[in-house]
Amino acid sequence: MHEEFNDLAALEAIGGATQDEARRLEEHCADCDACDDALAEYRDTAAGLAIALDPAQPRRDARNTLLRQIETDAVADSIVAEVSENAEAASRRRIPSWWFAAAALFFLALFGWSELRLRALREEIHLLQHEKDEIAALNMRLSGEMQAVQERLDTVRSASQVFRLAGSADTSRASANVFMDGSQRRAVVIFTNLEKNDAAHSYQLWIIRGDSQPPMSAGVFDADDAGRAELQVKDMPVDVPIAGLAVTLEPRGGLSSPSGTILMQGKA
Repeated sequence: MHEEFNDLAALEAIGGATQDEARRLEEHCADCDACDDALAEYRDTAAGLAIALDPAQPRRDARNTLLRQIETDAVADSIVAEVSENAEAASRRRIPSWWFAAAALFFLALFGWSELRLRALREEIHLLQHEKDEIAALNMRLSGEMQAVQERLDTVRSASQVFRLAGSADTSRASANVFMDGSQRRAVVIFTNLEKNDAAHSYQLWIIRGDSQPPMSAGVFDADDAGRAELQVKDMPVDVPIAGLAVTLEPRGGLSSPSGTILMQGKA
């Protein structure tokens, strides 16, 4: 590093350094005492040599030659300055190649970010749509359950017949209240103290006909852990005389005719 600036100091002392080299040397010497001292020594030496040399007698035509040289140098300097200025302006107008690479990388990065953002937005929209569908399905189910509850309440309020089912010897604690609305062909049966049925069986409610015909199924149901159950019967046969209701335990899903022991029964 110092060797390079030492050479520049020697050139600068005799006026041989370029403007850029002189600027670099000046900046370096501002922070480097060794090179600054070397530059001072070179300048002193150069000045001493100039003083020690005998003055040379110029030739008689030296003046005219010098003037022509100065004029030529001035024209050359003007041309060089103009060319440099044009080159500098052209360089300002010319977009460097690295700029295109940087711009390409920028737009590629922007495109990649936009694509990722769009993909994230699509996934978010998909999730929101899925949640919307789930909420719509839940609302529909709740609406159906509320409608069923309202129908059961209406049946209980408007019941034209109310009677009770009692358990048999094996289910003596079990009981049920039956609310029948003949005008709407509906009934609601509320069970209590039933033994919880297993997964392989269902309780089945039967309509005991008053015309000596086989019982008709009125639906299947399950009892919960507390022995409670509720069954809503729709479209009860209005042209069939109903003598009463009975409950049996049948294979899961029920049968077309009772096969098990009657666990509960009651007269209408």
